[in-house]
Amino acid sequence: MKASHGRSGERLRALGILLMIAFVSLAAYPASHPALASKASSIAARTLASFGSDAESDARRAVIWQDQIDAALHNGADPDRLAATLKRLREKGRPVEDADTLFIRAERLANAGLPIDPVLDRILQGLARGVAYERVRSVADSLEARLGRAARLVEHAYPAPEMEAPPQDRQELVAECASVLGQGVGEGDLREVLLLPNELASPLAEAVSPVVTLGFLASAGLPADLSARFVEAAWNEGYRGEKLIKVGEVGAGSDPAVADAVSQILDRMGVEGDSDEFRQWLESVQPASVLPLPPPAASTSTSGTSSQATPD
Repeated sequence: MKASHGRSGERLRALGILLMIAFVSLAAYPASHPALASKASSIAARTLASFGSDAESDARRAVIWQDQIDAALHNGADPDRLAATLKRLREKGRPVEDADTLFIRAERLANAGLPIDPVLDRILQGLARGVAYERVRSVADSLEARLGRAARLVEHAYPAPEMEAPPQDRQELVAECASVLGQGVGEGDLREVLLLPNELASPLAEAVSPVVTLGFLASAGLPADLSARFVEAAWNEGYRGEKLIKVGEVGAGSDPAVADAVSQILDRMGVEGDSDEFRQWLESVQPASVLPLPPPAASTSTSGTSSQATPD
Protein backbone atom coordinates (compact mmCIF):
# COMPACT_ATOMS: atom_id res chain seq x y z
CA MET A 1 0.00 0.00 0.00
CA LYS A 2 2.81 2.36 0.92
CA ALA A 3 4.57 1.54 -2.36
CA SER A 4 1.41 2.40 -4.26
CA HIS A 5 1.15 5.74 -2.47
CA GLY A 6 4.84 6.34 -3.21
CA ARG A 7 4.38 5.73 -6.92
CA SER A 8 1.29 7.94 -6.98
CA GLY A 9 3.19 10.70 -5.22
CA GLU A 10 6.05 10.43 -7.70
CA ARG A 11 3.63 10.61 -10.64
CA LEU A 12 1.95 13.70 -9.15
CA ARG A 13 5.34 15.24 -8.55
CA ALA A 14 6.36 14.53 -12.16
CA LEU A 15 3.10 16.05 -13.41
CA GLY A 16 3.67 19.19 -11.36
CA ILE A 17 7.22 19.50 -12.64
CA LEU A 18 6.07 18.92 -16.21
CA LEU A 19 3.50 21.72 -15.90
CA MET A 20 6.15 24.01 -14.45
CA ILE A 21 8.58 23.22 -17.28
CA ALA A 22 5.84 23.65 -19.89
CA PHE A 23 5.21 27.14 -18.53
CA VAL A 24 8.94 27.90 -18.63
CA SER A 25 9.14 26.57 -22.20
CA LEU A 26 6.32 28.76 -23.46
CA ALA A 27 7.77 31.82 -21.77
CA ALA A 28 11.42 31.37 -22.61
CA TYR A 29 11.63 29.23 -25.76
CA PRO A 30 8.76 30.19 -28.10
CA ALA A 31 10.85 29.58 -31.23
CA SER A 32 11.78 26.01 -30.30
CA HIS A 33 10.49 23.21 -32.49
CA PRO A 34 7.26 22.12 -30.70
CA ALA A 35 7.92 18.37 -30.90
CA LEU A 36 11.50 18.69 -29.64
CA ALA A 37 10.45 21.15 -26.93
CA SER A 38 7.84 18.63 -25.75
CA LYS A 39 10.44 15.84 -25.61
CA ALA A 40 12.88 18.11 -23.78
CA SER A 41 10.21 19.01 -21.22
CA SER A 42 9.34 15.36 -20.71
CA ILE A 43 12.95 14.30 -20.19
CA ALA A 44 13.58 17.14 -17.75
CA ALA A 45 10.39 16.40 -15.79
CA ARG A 46 11.06 12.66 -15.48
CA THR A 47 14.66 13.31 -14.49
CA LEU A 48 13.74 15.86 -11.81
CA ALA A 49 11.01 13.58 -10.44
CA SER A 50 13.29 10.55 -10.27
CA PHE A 51 16.25 12.31 -8.65
CA GLY A 52 14.18 14.46 -6.33
CA SER A 53 15.17 17.81 -4.87
CA ASP A 54 13.50 20.75 -3.22
CA ALA A 55 11.00 22.98 -5.02
CA GLU A 56 13.44 25.87 -5.38
CA SER A 57 16.07 23.60 -6.97
CA ASP A 58 13.41 22.09 -9.26
CA ALA A 59 12.45 25.52 -10.56
CA ARG A 60 16.06 26.53 -11.15
CA ARG A 61 16.94 23.27 -12.88
CA ALA A 62 13.76 23.37 -14.97
CA VAL A 63 14.97 26.56 -16.64
CA ILE A 64 18.56 25.40 -17.13
CA TRP A 65 17.82 21.83 -18.21
CA GLN A 66 15.14 22.85 -20.69
CA ASP A 67 17.64 25.00 -22.57
CA GLN A 68 20.37 22.34 -22.47
CA ILE A 69 18.16 19.43 -23.53
CA ASP A 70 16.56 21.51 -26.26
CA ALA A 71 20.00 22.33 -27.69
CA ALA A 72 21.03 18.67 -27.57
CA LEU A 73 17.91 17.45 -29.37
CA HIS A 74 18.20 20.15 -32.03
CA ASN A 75 21.75 18.90 -32.64
CA GLY A 76 20.47 15.39 -33.35
CA ALA A 77 20.75 13.70 -29.96
CA ASP A 78 18.50 10.66 -29.61
CA PRO A 79 15.98 11.51 -26.85
CA ASP A 80 15.55 7.84 -25.91
CA ARG A 81 19.30 7.37 -25.55
CA LEU A 82 19.55 10.51 -23.44
CA ALA A 83 16.65 9.37 -21.22
CA ALA A 84 18.20 5.90 -20.88
CA THR A 85 21.51 7.41 -19.76
CA LEU A 86 19.77 9.51 -17.12
CA LYS A 87 17.77 6.50 -15.94
CA ARG A 88 20.93 4.43 -15.58
CA LEU A 89 22.60 7.22 -13.60
CA ARG A 90 19.69 7.19 -11.19
CA GLU A 91 19.71 3.39 -10.92
CA LYS A 92 23.39 3.54 -10.02
CA GLY A 93 22.59 5.93 -7.18
CA ARG A 94 24.38 8.87 -8.72
CA PRO A 95 23.51 12.34 -7.36
CA VAL A 96 21.45 14.87 -9.30
CA GLU A 97 24.64 16.89 -9.88
CA ASP A 98 25.75 14.15 -12.31
CA ALA A 99 22.62 14.84 -14.35
CA ASP A 100 23.62 18.53 -14.31
CA THR A 101 27.06 17.56 -15.64
CA LEU A 102 25.60 15.34 -18.33
CA PHE A 103 23.33 18.11 -19.60
CA ILE A 104 26.25 20.57 -19.58
CA ARG A 105 28.26 18.13 -21.68
CA ALA A 106 25.36 17.60 -24.09
CA GLU A 107 24.92 21.35 -24.56
CA ARG A 108 28.66 21.85 -25.04
CA LEU A 109 28.74 19.18 -27.76
CA ALA A 110 25.64 20.69 -29.37
CA ASN A 111 27.13 24.17 -29.45
CA ALA A 112 30.24 22.75 -31.12
CA GLY A 113 28.12 20.85 -33.66
CA LEU A 114 29.60 17.55 -32.46
CA PRO A 115 27.62 14.28 -32.31
CA ILE A 116 26.27 13.54 -28.84
CA ASP A 117 25.08 9.94 -29.16
CA PRO A 118 28.58 8.33 -29.30
CA VAL A 119 29.37 9.92 -25.93
CA LEU A 120 26.04 8.79 -24.46
CA ASP A 121 26.71 5.28 -25.75
CA ARG A 122 30.11 5.21 -24.08
CA ILE A 123 28.65 6.38 -20.77
CA LEU A 124 25.86 3.78 -20.97
CA GLN A 125 28.37 1.03 -21.72
CA GLY A 126 30.53 1.98 -18.76
CA LEU A 127 27.61 2.14 -16.36
CA ALA A 128 26.24 -1.19 -17.61
CA ARG A 129 29.61 -2.83 -16.96
CA GLY A 130 29.86 -1.44 -13.47
CA VAL A 131 32.87 0.77 -14.22
CA ALA A 132 33.55 3.45 -11.62
CA TYR A 133 31.80 6.63 -12.69
CA GLU A 134 34.97 8.71 -12.39
CA ARG A 135 36.52 6.40 -14.99
CA VAL A 136 33.39 6.58 -17.17
CA ARG A 137 33.55 10.36 -17.07
CA SER A 138 37.26 10.31 -17.98
CA VAL A 139 36.59 8.06 -20.98
CA ALA A 140 33.76 10.37 -22.08
CA ASP A 141 36.13 13.35 -21.79
CA SER A 142 38.68 11.59 -24.02
CA LEU A 143 36.03 10.73 -26.59
CA GLU A 144 34.78 14.31 -26.61
CA ALA A 145 38.34 15.51 -27.28
CA ARG A 146 38.72 13.04 -30.16
CA LEU A 147 35.41 14.19 -31.62
CA GLY A 148 36.80 17.71 -31.62
CA ARG A 149 39.96 16.57 -33.41
CA ALA A 150 37.88 14.59 -35.90
CA ALA A 151 35.62 17.56 -36.58
CA ARG A 152 38.62 19.74 -37.35
CA LEU A 153 39.95 17.14 -39.80
CA VAL A 154 36.57 16.86 -41.54
CA GLU A 155 36.18 20.64 -41.63
CA HIS A 156 39.63 21.05 -43.13
CA ALA A 157 38.91 18.41 -45.78
CA TYR A 158 35.38 19.56 -46.54
CA PRO A 159 34.77 23.14 -45.31
CA ALA A 160 31.14 23.58 -44.28
CA PRO A 161 30.41 26.84 -46.18
CA GLU A 162 31.75 25.36 -49.41
CA MET A 163 30.53 21.80 -48.95
CA GLU A 164 26.81 21.64 -48.35
CA ALA A 165 25.65 18.36 -46.82
CA PRO A 166 22.99 17.17 -44.39
CA PRO A 167 24.18 17.75 -40.80
CA GLN A 168 23.76 14.05 -40.05
CA ASP A 169 26.26 13.16 -42.81
CA ARG A 170 28.90 15.41 -41.29
CA GLN A 171 28.21 14.13 -37.76
CA GLU A 172 28.34 10.49 -38.84
CA LEU A 173 31.68 11.05 -40.54
CA VAL A 174 33.03 12.91 -37.50
CA ALA A 175 31.97 10.04 -35.23
CA GLU A 176 33.68 7.45 -37.46
CA CYS A 177 36.85 9.53 -37.66
CA ALA A 178 36.91 9.84 -33.87
CA SER A 179 36.61 6.06 -33.61
CA VAL A 180 39.56 5.59 -35.95
CA LEU A 181 41.65 8.09 -33.97
CA GLY A 182 40.81 6.00 -30.92
CA GLN A 183 42.41 3.01 -32.65
CA GLY A 184 45.71 4.88 -32.63
CA VAL A 185 45.65 5.92 -36.30
CA GLY A 186 47.49 9.19 -36.85
CA GLU A 187 45.83 12.24 -38.35
CA GLY A 188 48.03 12.07 -41.45
CA ASP A 189 46.93 8.53 -42.39
CA LEU A 190 43.31 9.35 -41.59
CA ARG A 191 43.45 12.52 -43.68
CA GLU A 192 44.66 10.58 -46.73
CA VAL A 193 41.70 8.20 -46.50
CA LEU A 194 39.26 10.98 -45.68
CA LEU A 195 40.11 12.78 -48.91
CA LEU A 196 39.63 9.80 -51.24
CA PRO A 197 36.09 10.82 -52.33
CA ASN A 198 36.84 14.55 -52.57
CA GLU A 199 35.82 14.69 -56.24
CA LEU A 200 32.51 12.87 -55.81
CA ALA A 201 29.12 14.55 -55.60
CA SER A 202 28.50 13.66 -51.93
CA PRO A 203 31.99 13.26 -50.45
CA LEU A 204 30.98 13.36 -46.78
CA ALA A 205 28.59 10.43 -47.17
CA GLU A 206 31.01 8.57 -49.46
CA ALA A 207 33.93 9.03 -47.05
CA VAL A 208 32.28 6.93 -44.34
CA SER A 209 33.09 3.55 -45.88
CA PRO A 210 36.85 4.12 -46.38
CA VAL A 211 37.13 5.56 -42.86
CA VAL A 212 35.24 2.59 -41.37
CA THR A 213 37.44 0.19 -43.35
CA LEU A 214 40.57 1.93 -42.07
CA GLY A 215 39.26 1.43 -38.54
CA PHE A 216 38.61 -2.29 -39.09
CA LEU A 217 42.12 -2.87 -40.35
CA ALA A 218 43.80 -0.78 -37.66
CA SER A 219 41.80 -2.49 -34.90
CA ALA A 220 43.06 -5.85 -36.19
CA GLY A 221 46.61 -4.74 -35.55
CA LEU A 222 47.69 -3.78 -39.06
CA PRO A 223 50.04 -0.78 -39.04
CA ALA A 224 48.18 2.45 -39.72
CA ASP A 225 50.19 3.30 -42.82
CA LEU A 226 49.61 -0.16 -44.31
CA SER A 227 45.90 0.08 -43.48
CA ALA A 228 45.67 3.45 -45.22
CA ARG A 229 47.52 2.14 -48.29
CA PHE A 230 45.21 -0.87 -48.40
CA VAL A 231 42.09 1.32 -48.32
CA GLU A 232 43.46 3.68 -50.96
CA ALA A 233 44.43 0.82 -53.28
CA ALA A 234 41.02 -0.86 -52.89
CA TRP A 235 39.27 2.46 -53.46
CA ASN A 236 41.24 3.03 -56.65
CA GLU A 237 40.09 -0.41 -57.82
CA GLY A 238 36.48 0.73 -57.56
CA TYR A 239 35.54 -0.66 -54.16
CA ARG A 240 32.97 1.57 -52.50
CA GLY A 241 30.43 1.47 -49.67
CA GLU A 242 29.51 -1.93 -48.24
CA LYS A 243 31.76 -3.70 -50.73
CA LEU A 244 34.79 -1.84 -49.41
CA ILE A 245 33.76 -2.37 -45.78
CA LYS A 246 33.34 -6.11 -46.42
CA VAL A 247 36.89 -6.32 -47.77
CA GLY A 248 38.07 -4.53 -44.66
CA GLU A 249 36.15 -6.90 -42.37
CA VAL A 250 37.69 -9.93 -44.04
CA GLY A 251 41.14 -8.39 -44.01
CA ALA A 252 40.77 -7.47 -40.33
CA GLY A 253 39.95 -11.06 -39.42
CA SER A 254 42.73 -12.62 -41.44
CA ASP A 255 45.90 -14.42 -40.43
CA PRO A 256 48.99 -12.22 -39.87
CA ALA A 257 50.67 -14.02 -42.79
CA VAL A 258 48.03 -12.58 -45.09
CA ALA A 259 48.76 -9.08 -43.83
CA ASP A 260 52.44 -9.62 -44.58
CA ALA A 261 51.65 -10.88 -48.08
CA VAL A 262 49.33 -7.94 -48.76
CA SER A 263 52.02 -5.56 -47.51
CA GLN A 264 54.48 -7.07 -49.98
CA ILE A 265 51.95 -6.73 -52.81
CA LEU A 266 51.33 -3.08 -51.96
CA ASP A 267 55.08 -2.45 -51.81
CA ARG A 268 55.58 -3.98 -55.25
CA MET A 269 52.62 -2.05 -56.60
CA GLY A 270 54.15 1.18 -55.33
CA VAL A 271 57.47 0.41 -57.00
CA GLU A 272 56.22 -1.16 -60.24
CA GLY A 273 52.99 0.80 -60.60
CA ASP A 274 51.10 -2.37 -61.55
CA SER A 275 47.88 -3.02 -59.63
CA ASP A 276 47.03 -6.37 -61.31
CA GLU A 277 48.35 -8.45 -58.43
CA PHE A 278 46.40 -6.51 -55.81
CA ARG A 279 43.30 -6.61 -58.02
CA GLN A 280 43.57 -10.40 -58.25
CA TRP A 281 43.82 -10.63 -54.48
CA LEU A 282 40.77 -8.41 -53.99
CA GLU A 283 38.79 -10.56 -56.39
CA SER A 284 39.85 -13.69 -54.51
CA VAL A 285 38.52 -12.37 -51.20
CA GLN A 286 35.23 -13.97 -50.27
CA PRO A 287 33.03 -13.03 -47.30
CA ALA A 288 33.57 -16.50 -45.89
CA SER A 289 35.64 -18.12 -43.16
CA VAL A 290 38.68 -18.80 -45.38
CA LEU A 291 40.76 -16.06 -46.94
CA PRO A 292 43.13 -17.28 -49.70
CA LEU A 293 46.68 -16.04 -49.65
CA PRO A 294 47.48 -13.66 -52.50
CA PRO A 295 49.44 -15.12 -55.43
CA PRO A 296 53.23 -14.69 -55.22
CA ALA A 297 55.02 -12.09 -57.32
CA ALA A 298 56.35 -13.24 -60.68
CA SER A 299 59.93 -12.70 -59.53
CA THR A 300 59.53 -14.89 -56.44
CA SER A 301 60.30 -18.59 -56.74
CA THR A 302 57.90 -21.00 -55.02
CA SER A 303 57.60 -24.71 -54.54
CA GLY A 304 54.37 -24.69 -56.51
CA THR A 305 52.21 -25.59 -53.56
CA SER A 306 49.26 -23.46 -52.60
CA SER A 307 48.34 -22.48 -49.10
CA GLN A 308 45.45 -20.85 -47.31
CA ALA A 309 45.26 -18.86 -44.11
CA THR A 310 42.47 -19.61 -41.71
CA PRO A 311 41.27 -16.77 -39.50
CA ASP A 312 41.71 -17.04 -35.76
